[in-house]
Amino acid sequence: MQLVSFSVAWYVYVIYGLVLLAFSILVWRGSIWHNGLFSSLLLITVVINGAGWLFYVMHWSLSTLLLIISGLLIMVIYSFWFRRKKAKQRLDYLKLLWVVSAGLFSIAVGSHMQTGLGIMPVRALLSISFWTLLLDFLYTTYIRPKRVANN
Repeated sequence: MQLVSFSVAWYVYVIYGLVLLAFSILVWRGSIWHNGLFSSLLLITVVINGAGWLFYVMHWSLSTLLLIISGLLIMVIYSFWFRRKKAKQRLDYLKLLWVVSAGLFSIAVGSHMQTGLGIMPVRALLSISFWTLLLDFLYTTYIRPKRVANN
């Protein structure tokens, strides 16, 4: 009996799954949730993207189509939401950068850009934008209010 072997890049799928989970939490807690049209379109697109990743892992034929279309739709829908938003803060710009990099990563994997330098800059942008967003959120939510309260 032979065990199923995973490729070396299995961690990429785990990281992207965590990114999608964090994105879903941000959508749930963010102001986009109050607008039914944008939130429902975005959540449907994220579900399609998750299905595309499952198809990709299983090596099914529709994975390319699902990943590319859902990556484009995530970027377009969130960009329209961002443009429509009145008051923008630094965290909003970081969210936009993160969503665009997640969409580009989905498109890059869907279009089989893993060879050469095709996916490396997109993967680096996704990681940098995620950690910058997370650290800025933690700073503005937990550290800065305590410093203001002490003064």
